[in-house]
Amino acid sequence: MPGRKSKSKGYRGERGFVDDINKSPSFRARRQPGSGAYPGYPDDLVEEKVLRGTIEVKYHETLAESLWKWLGIEVEGRKLRRVKDVKALLLKKNWHPGLIVMELDAFLALIEEMKRDAGHSV
Repeated sequence: MPGRKSKSKGYRGERGFVDDINKSPSFRARRQPGSGAYPGYPDDLVEEKVLRGTIEVKYHETLAESLWKWLGIEVEGRKLRRVKDVKALLLKKNWHPGLIVMELDAFLALIEEMKRDAGHSV
């Protein structure tokens, strides 16, 4: 059946991101019913504490290899190797908004650190 493998991979990717995001006490994410296929349930995930909105998940092997290269990450087989310590990647294209790309674990840690700092300043 065409598309079945792709849907399964998409589900695994969404479920994996929900699990990873929910490891942080600052976030609470859940999958949307039907991964955004139903009216009133857009996109793939909803994060309810920090972002307070929807998240679209793209789990593709064909994502531009340059993204990881620019972040200083190389993968040989299944082994990850850091060749540079780049914390975030900023992307811009004419007439489009700027984007930031960073590792999920680094993003979650940044939010936790910001919350701790805010707690100390009160």
